[in-house]
Amino acid sequence: MNNMSIRQACGLHDVYRATVQNHLHGRVLDIKKKTGPAPLLTNEGKEKIIKEAESINKARSVVTEESIRQWFGELQSFLKDNNFEDVLKDCSGVFNCNEAGFQLCLKTRKVIAPKGFKNVYSIEMRNEKELLTVLMAFTASGKICSPLIVFPYVRPSKAVVQSMPETWVSGRSDNGHKSHTTLALSEFCDKNQIILYALPPNTTHILQPADGSVFRSLKQGWNNTIRKWQSKPENINSSVNKTNFCRLFDETLRSCEMTTAIINRFKRCELFPLNPNKVDFTKCVKNFHERHQIKNNEPENEITVRDLRSTEKVIKKLEDRLHSLQSKEKEDENLKNQTKIGNFQRGEQNMLTGNEELEIHGTGKEEREIDVQKEEKKTCNYVNEETDVPAIGKKRENT
Repeated sequence: MNNMSIRQACGLHDVYRATVQNHLHGRVLDIKKKTGPAPLLTNEGKEKIIKEAESINKARSVVTEESIRQWFGELQSFLKDNNFEDVLKDCSGVFNCNEAGFQLCLKTRKVIAPKGFKNVYSIEMRNEKELLTVLMAFTASGKICSPLIVFPYVRPSKAVVQSMPETWVSGRSDNGHKSHTTLALSEFCDKNQIILYALPPNTTHILQPADGSVFRSLKQGWNNTIRKWQSKPENINSSVNKTNFCRLFDETLRSCEMTTAIINRFKRCELFPLNPNKVDFTKCVKNFHERHQIKNNEPENEITVRDLRSTEKVIKKLEDRLHSLQSKEKEDENLKNQTKIGNFQRGEQNMLTGNEELEIHGTGKEEREIDVQKEEKKTCNYVNEETDVPAIGKKRENT
């Protein structure tokens, strides 16, 4: 195969040679992008807000938080009054039982059909709605007890009984299954020191450990086992029936690893450890609708706790904002004061410099005035000397 040429490989697998060459040389065209505006809801957004609705009947929809809390309180009182409180300390001694139906004819899946075929069918060998009821028991430690298979007829055939493992139990019922609490069951539990305590009615989606992820994983393993069995050539024209059901179901139990799922389910239902305060009461549809209706019917003038909390947050943010603005105003004011002081100092320096120049100029003027006065005095003295000398001589002559 490693030495096979591209042409030979394409001929062997019926693939166009040009297609292979394009992939090898990176000439594969990218997927064209969609034109137009981007969608408001992306794929990530769809995964977050779009969820698959869980189907519940009307009886489950009226279960309340008060009834569940009351059941937990009665259970704790019963254990305390009968000195059975130590039972809840051992995870291997806490059991949960529940039944589930397993289809003998699986639902069809999507298949690749030839081009142009509008109708594609899968021929089933048996009734597509036929199933068997299985009663399963699980411990809080994650162990699975031997199942009880409920057959829909009074007496199972010898072939069916021989197909069951030795530790398994077979049951019979005219209508598939009967009530869980019977006198025979109560006497059996009392004789074997088993405390039989029923869950509150219509609360399996909240408090049933076997419900949910445990049976979901088990049914998925059952589907995989059946498809694997049907894919074998010797079973092409065969179907799952009551005779081979136990053997295939035993194979499913051996292939499925459900220990972790069982332990987590007991914790999620708060049955081990027992903690009624952590039960997921959001699944109580009636309480949810009542709270939602009360919230919508609240008068607009009435102040709620939510309004007070929102107001506190707004006031705190406003206080922080006001404090920052005040700090900024102080900084701006200090900066202005510093600028005024600097301008005043520069003005004083300019005034001092101007006075000094005036003093200097004033001194020079006074000196010039003094010099002029001196010159005038000299001139006056000189004139007086010229005029006075002859007069004095004349007087002297007369004398």
